[in-house]
Formats: sequence, C-alpha cells, structure tokens
Amino acid sequence: MSAIMETVSKRVSSEHIVGRAAELARGAAILEQVLDGGLGRSPQVLLVSGEAGIGKTRLLEELLHRAAAADAIAACGHCLEHGGEIRPLTAVADILDDLGRAASLHHPPDQGMELATSAADPLPPAEAVARLFDRARSLLRELSARGAVVVAIEDLHWSDRSTRRLLTELVRARGLDRVLFIGTYRSDELHRRHPLIPFLADLEQTARPERIELAPLNEKEMVELAAAVLGRPVAEGRSRDIARRSGGNPFYAEELLAVDGDADRLPTGVRHVVLARSQSLDADALSCLRVASTLAQPIDPAVLREAVGLEISRFGSAIDALCRQRFLTEHHSAYRFRHDLVREVFLAELLPGERTELFARAARALEAYQPERLGEIARLHAEAAQLPDALRTSVQAAAAAASIGASAEAGEHYGRAIDLWHRVGDPRDRAGLSRLQLLRRAGEVADLARDFDVAVELAKQAAAEARELDDPFEEGAALFELSGYLWNASRPGMEETIERAMEVLPREPVTMERARLELRSAMNSLFAGETTKADVALESVADMATQLGDRGIEVTARAHIGYGRALLGDDGALQNLHDQLQLAWALDDGPAGTVIAVNLSHALLQLGRFSEVADLLTEGAAFADRHGFGPTRGVILEGNALQALEPLGRWDQAEAIMAEIGGRLSAETMHRWASAFLGWTQIQVNRGHHAEVVSNYRRGLEMAETGYYDGDDFPIGTGLLELAAAGLIEPIAINTVEGWLHHLRAEDSLMAARLVATAARHLVPPAGSDDHEAAVETVTGWIDRLERSADELVVVPPVLAAWLDQAGTELAEASGNPAPDRWAGLVSIWDEHECRFFAAEARYRQADSLLRAGGGRSAADRANATALLSQAHRTAADLGAEPLRLSIDDLARRARLRLEEDGCDKPPVRTETSPFGLTGRELEVLNLVNEGRSNGEIGDALFISTKTASVHVSNILRKLGAANRIEAAAIARRHQLL
Repeated sequence: MSAIMETVSKRVSSEHIVGRAAELARGAAILEQVLDGGLGRSPQVLLVSGEAGIGKTRLLEELLHRAAAADAIAACGHCLEHGGEIRPLTAVADILDDLGRAASLHHPPDQGMELATSAADPLPPAEAVARLFDRARSLLRELSARGAVVVAIEDLHWSDRSTRRLLTELVRARGLDRVLFIGTYRSDELHRRHPLIPFLADLEQTARPERIELAPLNEKEMVELAAAVLGRPVAEGRSRDIARRSGGNPFYAEELLAVDGDADRLPTGVRHVVLARSQSLDADALSCLRVASTLAQPIDPAVLREAVGLEISRFGSAIDALCRQRFLTEHHSAYRFRHDLVREVFLAELLPGERTELFARAARALEAYQPERLGEIARLHAEAAQLPDALRTSVQAAAAAASIGASAEAGEHYGRAIDLWHRVGDPRDRAGLSRLQLLRRAGEVADLARDFDVAVELAKQAAAEARELDDPFEEGAALFELSGYLWNASRPGMEETIERAMEVLPREPVTMERARLELRSAMNSLFAGETTKADVALESVADMATQLGDRGIEVTARAHIGYGRALLGDDGALQNLHDQLQLAWALDDGPAGTVIAVNLSHALLQLGRFSEVADLLTEGAAFADRHGFGPTRGVILEGNALQALEPLGRWDQAEAIMAEIGGRLSAETMHRWASAFLGWTQIQVNRGHHAEVVSNYRRGLEMAETGYYDGDDFPIGTGLLELAAAGLIEPIAINTVEGWLHHLRAEDSLMAARLVATAARHLVPPAGSDDHEAAVETVTGWIDRLERSADELVVVPPVLAAWLDQAGTELAEASGNPAPDRWAGLVSIWDEHECRFFAAEARYRQADSLLRAGGGRSAADRANATALLSQAHRTAADLGAEPLRLSIDDLARRARLRLEEDGCDKPPVRTETSPFGLTGRELEVLNLVNEGRSNGEIGDALFISTKTASVHVSNILRKLGAANRIEAAAIARRHQLL
C-alpha cells in the first residue's frame, strides 16, 4: 500500500472546514442575531443549498458547533430518501428527542414518536396532528424562553409531506423569535415538479429566509483541502488535477485523494472514484456495503449482520475495514454511510436479481430485529416483489404512520395496499381487514392530510363496494364519511349524500354510525331553517347517544335543541348553549366542544352581541387547536370573532388574529377558507386597502353561491358594494342586491340590514334622477321586509334597529332631505354599543347633514359640525380608517372649518396662487365649473351662498380672460390648473 493510502486509511475527509469563510461569516451573523434575542416574534430561517457533496453538512456542523459553544440549544434531524415510505417524520422525531433531552422531559412511548405495530390499532383522530404540532411548538417555546435554540434539518429534498407541513407551521409560529431553523437541500435535484419547490416558495412568502448557496471550491481552496486530508502539502500539479477532475466538489475531491495510484490514471466521476476506492475491500466488506445500501440509516448492526449472513468474527472484521476506510461511520451504536453519495453508488450497482434478493433479506432482518420500522419493511417487500408481505406490512405501516399524525404518508401506504389488493391471493387474510375497510381508512387519512378530492373519490369507491356487498351498515357509514369529505372539498352534493345515507343505514339496532348520521342530518335541517324538524331529530339523537354512552354526541344534540330560538334571541336557548359548551369542555370532547363554540359565537354575532363573541374566542380557539380542529372549526370561530371586532373598532386585535392565522395556515388553506375572513376583509375596506381584498370577496361570494358557506352573502354583498362605490369593481345593480335578499330569514336580519343600509347609501340616485323613485321604492320594500322579519325575533337587537334606522336615514338624504337629528340618534346608539367606526361615520354624516341643512352659515351649526368632525377624525386616525379620514378632511376644507388639533391634522388651506392669480378658493370653484356645476350647485358643494359663488365665477372669468364658463374650463385644462 502506498504512503498516500497509509495516510488516508485513517482519514478520508478534512478534520476542519476549508474555504467557506464568507458563507460561515454570513451564517454566524444570522446565528448571532438569534443569540441576541431575535428580530421579531417569529423564528428565523436559513437555507443552505448546493449540489451533492459540496459541503452543506460540514457548514451546518460548524454552525451547530458555534451555537453549542455559545450555550444555545441545538437539535438536528436527517430526512431519508423515500423517508415518507420508510419512516415518516424521522427528522422531526430526531429533533424532538434532542429538544426533549435538553428540556429534561421524559415522554413515554405512547406520547413520543414510536410507531404502532398492530394493524388492528384504530385510526387516530385528527388530534394526532395537533398533538405533534403542540409538542414541537411547546418544546420550542419552553426552551427559547431560556435562550437561543437552533433546529437543523438535513436533506430537505427528501423530506416527507408531514415534515414539510409541520415545518411550515412552526416557522410561522409566534413567540419563537429566539429560534433559528436551518435546512439543507440539494439544489441540483430540484426539478420543476419536485415537492420541495412549493414548500420553498411558501417559505419565501411567509418567513423570508436567508439563503446560502454553496459554490464549488476554487483551486487555492482545493490545495488547502488536499493538504488537510493528506496531512502534508500536495504538489501543485496534483492539486490542480484534483481541482479539475472534481469540479471543486469537496466530497469528490476527498474521494479522489483517497484513491491509490498515479494522478494520470485517476478515474472520472464520483461513481467510478468510489468504486475504485472499494477495490481494496475483501468480499465480506463488499457484501456488507451492498446490503447496507438497501437499508435506511441509521443501520442497526444486528440487522445488517442478519441480512448479510456472516458469522460474528467475519462480520466484525468487515465492519472494521469499512469504518477504517471511512465508507461507514459509527454513531450511537449504529452505522451510517460517510456520505449518502456513497450509499447511492453501491445501491445503483446492484443487478436486478441481486437487488431483489438483497431487499428481501433486508426485510426479513428488519422484521426479526426492528419490527417497529414498518414503513421500511413494507417498502423493502414491495421492492423485492414479495406482494403478500408487501400488502400486509403496508397496511400495518399506514396505521403506524397515522398514529403519529403522518396522515399523508399513511395515505401512501394505504394507496400501495389498494393497488396490491387484486394482485394477491387471500388479500383479506393478508391485510387483516376487508377492501371496504381499507378504502374507508384511506379516505380518512386523505381527509386529515387535506387531500380532500382524494378522500371524496375513496369514499365513493367504499360506498360502491358496500353496495355491491349489499351491506347497508357499511354503505351508510361510507356515505356519511363522503358527506363530510364533500364539504371539506367545497364540492356539491353533501345534502343529497346525507339523504341517501339516511335511507340506507338501518335505524335498528342503534349504532354509533346512525347516531352521527342523524346528528349531521339534524344540523343540516337546523341551518336550512327547518327548526321544528331539527329539534325533533335532535331529541332522537340525544336518546340514541344516551343508549350508546356517547356523551359528546349527546351534549352536541342537546346544545342545539332550540338553537333556532337562540338565533332569534331567546335567552333560555342561549343559556342552554352556554351550559352545554361548558359541559363539552369539561368532558374534553373535541368535536362537541368545537361545534358548540362555533354555533354559539355565530348566534351571538347574529344578535349583535359583539363583545361576547370576541370574549369567547380565546378559550374556544385554544380548545380547537388542542383537539386538531384549528384549521377547520377553529378558523370559523376566529372568523366570527373577526366579524365582531370590526364594528367594535378593535382592528389591531383583528390584525393580530390574522397574523396568527397566517402563521398556522398555508396560502392554499386560507384561500379555501376565504369566506371565514369577511370581518378582516371589511376592515381592510374600511382602511382603504381595497385592492388587497377584491379577490377575497369574489372567492367568498363564489363559496356562498355554491352553498359551501350559508348566509354569508350579506356581509359579502356589503363589502362588494363598498368596493363598487370606490371604483374597484364593476358597478352593482340594485337587482343583484334583490337576489341576495331573496332568501332572507329572521336570524339573518342584522347582516341583511347593514347590507340594505349600504345599498341605500350607494345605489339610490339623487332626487330628480330618472331612477330615483324606483330605487327608493325598492329599498323601502327591503326595509319593510326586514321589519317584518325582525318581528319574528324574540328580542330585536339594538344594532339591528340602528341599521334599519340608518337605511331610512340614507333614503331621506338621497331624497334631498338632510336629517342631522336622525344621524345624532344613530351616533348615540353606536356609542352605546361601543361600535367605534360606525359612530365615527355617523358623526361625519351628521356634520355633513347639519351643514347642508343650514347652508353652512350658522355659527352654532359650524361649531357643532367642527366638534363632530374633530371627534370622528380622531377615531378614524386611531383606527387607520383612511377613506373616512380623507372624507372628513375634504368636508372640513370645503366648509372652511378648522378642526380641533388634538389628534387630528389641520385641514389643508391653500395659500398659493396660480399663474393667473387665482386663489385657493377660486381654484376650488374652477374645478366645479369644469364639472358643469351651476352657481347654486357650487354654493351647496362649498357651503357658500349662490351670490358668493357668482362673484367667484366672475373673478375667475376676468383673471383668465375668458368670455364664458366653457372657455374658462378649456383654459384651465390647457394650463393644468384643475
């Protein structure tokens, strides 16, 4: 053996990082920010990318070493090739173990990341995902409260969907400002359909990560690397040749340096170099390498020895040789390849027949020594074409993955099992369940993974399978599940599916499936307004649940008996909802506690009890998150709160809620739930951020019209009217509003009344217009219809009465009858109910009406208007309601009012003159002349007399040298005076 090989037999790679000074400095600077306390409420993210072997791991190790030296807590996880199939969430499990040790926490196996091994294990509830996220977030919050935390994940290009989903939620989580996430990935493997691409794009939008792209080393750095590997200087020609052949890739260069022989005879390509270096190995060592390449890392020695089939002494000698020459490394009593490229080389070298045999031997060895690695076992059996065993272990692996919340990966295993079903003899005995059960389980995990369309198709297959088997119980159960998946997928047919299930599923004997189905059917009747029918059905459901001993279904049913009365303001029915909600929370029943909270908040919102809706949010949202309903019912609960916070003027709180939602949900999910954020979109409209919400309203209207959300067309319509008035969308016809109001129900009166008041403001043309009388008649009819609808309420909410009064006031104003006294009454009502924005708008309208009613000349009216506008201005400025603030400023300028300076800007006063010597007031008159206004109309607009307006016009004509108004307007346009 040559001197070179004698040196590198002990060390193939450099003991310290070579080059990368700039990259290390940048990474260290980001680390320093986290050590100093972070930059905000969210974690920081650093992505390290480059081709395979370029040194990503070495850079990461150096950063982790520096973090540990600075007393930061560091955790690292590794993604595996085919990791979703082999062991989903492997990297997350590694990280949680590291964090758990750092926090001195001890988690028993059923709370940790151990995979279930029994196919008979029941499918986990949605809480499995929530528990996983909560555990990770809680550990990070606990540890980051003590100091900086660095979480690293290697090889993100191999990450499974569940890992990416968890990371997406964690990097958006608030309160983790002292956490740094570092991810590495091979940039050369990211083809345009690679699953990591959308994940990286989402990160760019939400976390704005720092990036370090590792380029190849230059020739000077290669000289340094070679000297570090060999332990002595290298001839310049030799290092130049290494640099040329390796392309500056450190791993490739280290492998070239480890090959014995003349530089001129060095092989080309990583594969050839690794194989050349392995020529010195004996048959036992090569056999170990080939078998090891089929196994996921870390590799248990007992598994490897069993699969290779060597007796202990020969196996030990072979492993010693592999570790000595750095093909393998030992870590925590297990083995890893020095680099994944080495494993990939030997795996690719396996011949087809050899490959099948080695995969089969590896599967048997794992079943003997590590039977918990079900995903890996299932994949190996499939690769070895051992179809019966592949079916059996795929079903087991799916149940195991689902038990830790890896729903997407469970779906992959169930999908393989479904594909194998008809290719295996006695598949039911092999799988331990029927094909129907397999389809239903696959549908459930697809739904949990948010693959809603896949879940729908699987449920349809399950229902068809049950129908062929003439099994009404199974068919009814499958149809029940299908109805839920249809709703989640925002696809039509939910009601018809429930009706079909009710026909199919027998009432006797009483089953849990029948109870759940009847509950869903009753709730559909309830929300369709069939309250009497619903109450009878709910009584029956409660009795069935009592027989079955299911307190959750019983509480849910009893909570909604009389819910129709609660929507009408019946205090007894509302109190029943409150009481049953507390009971559901005490039972810690996730489905019951979330659905009751959502519907109670909805009822309170419809009754204008906005503060109570907001107060319910904190505990209700925490409960929903804990039970895995955060992305569904939790979002609806938050959406109700957003609609309550808008009139209350608690817009900063609403903004914080939206930021929190954005931290939990992907862009796709937020788009799917667009209708839940109507309160926030209305706040955005109030703030003048119109362009940001046009798509939200259109998406919400689409969802409302398809029946995905019921009753939301009123607030959507209100927002669309505001957008149309601002010129952001096409004008809305009065007939369109009539269509929205066609299915008006008493419980929707409040939202409908606001819509009508908004329509009265924007859709009724001024008196004297051709369509004025018809529009007034239409809106008056709407008000009458709403008043009749309100008569059905047990108690008419004051907020509803206020909106009806405001609609009538808008009609009076549009008819040319200023109504300052009516606006004053509305100011009092909105103030009394703490509706700050509505009160500010009413003050502005009262001041405008007051000035128009008296011509703006009464000193008392002007003083009153000044006080009203000043207070409204302060509120608008505080809320950031820019359109209202600008309207107030404009009215104050036109009326020559100087607002109180406490918290508001002075109205602009023009002191400059134009080239023609026009004053600021004359320029205002000139603009109105250009619009074709008469002297009387100019006087009304500027709160001056007709005679004063005439004097201004005469002065303008004289100064411009114009013979008439038309010529004056032309001169003004030509000289850009307008």
